[in-house]
This record gives sequence, C-alpha cells and structure tokens, in this order.
Amino acid sequence: MLRAVTPVFLSLVLLALAVKQSEAAQPAKKKAPAPKQAMLVPPPPPSIPTTLLGQAPIILGGEIIEYMNKDSLTALKAKMEVQLARQKKHLDEDRQSTAEKKKRLENFEQLLAEGVVSKKEVAAVRDEAEKIEENLPQLEDTVKELESRMARINKRLNSLNTAKNKNPEKQKTARAENRSTPH
Repeated sequence: MLRAVTPVFLSLVLLALAVKQSEAAQPAKKKAPAPKQAMLVPPPPPSIPTTLLGQAPIILGGEIIEYMNKDSLTALKAKMEVQLARQKKHLDEDRQSTAEKKKRLENFEQLLAEGVVSKKEVAAVRDEAEKIEENLPQLEDTVKELESRMARINKRLNSLNTAKNKNPEKQKTARAENRSTPH
C-alpha cells in the first residue's frame, strides 16, 4: 500500500531537514542591548499667572464666560447669585459658630481652673473650635472667588448691553447715509 516516493518529494523533505539542522547548529543570536543614553525630557511649558495676562477668559462649567451669549450669561448669573448667597450664609453661620465656640472654650477654661470640668472636656471643646476656625479661610476664599466670577459675568453682560445699544445707532446712521447718497 505504500506508494512510491517521488524524487521531488524526497528532495523537498531532505531540504527541510537540512534547514532545520543548520538553524539548530547556529548559536542563538544575542541582541545587543540598546546603549543606555540619558533621555532628555523637554521642560514643562511655562506657566504664566493670569494676572499678567490681563483679562484671561475664565472657564466656568465648561464654557468660557467671554464667549457666552446674553441668554446663557443671565441664566449663569442667576445660578451664581444663588450659590453666592448660599456660601455667604454658610460663612456667616461658621463665623457665629466660631465665636460661640470661643466663648464656650473660655468658660470651660474658667471651670477647669475651678475644678468643675476635666482637661479632656476642655480639649474636646478646643478641638471643635479649631476645626471650625480652620474652615473659615477656605470659605472666605470660596466667597471671594464667586464674587469675582459674578463681577466678570456682570462685566460681560454690560459689554453685551452696550454693544447692543451701539449697534442700532450705527445701523440708523448707515441707513441715513445710504439714503442721502445718489445711486
């Protein structure tokens, strides 16, 4: 049942075996490691404070205030007014709470001197007063930032209003000039 092996088939098999043996006989080529060079990293881009740039656009909620239309600005202004009022109220409450905690701390220190309360109670009251007092600068900064944003929004709205008021005058004068010139 064996067929006769053709000489072409036999030569192909022998050629394949010879190639495999020659590959096995050759030592594995080692890749030379890449020379370790100092990689130069470009410096970060310079940061320019916005105060030096003048009136840099402020991105608020994904939009730049200077490029918003009047309707969007009025809606944003309404939201910002609510947020600003809420933050101011929160700041006033924290200021009152801080004053109350300081008075309470003074009372506890007097009671400690008299021996009525323990040092742990005084320390707990002191910690409460310090925690509230630590939050005050952050809240004040938030209020200042919101006021600054409101000022930018108001400035942009005013510029839009003045531009709108100036345009009809220009249009009227342009129409009058067109009427007066003969065609």
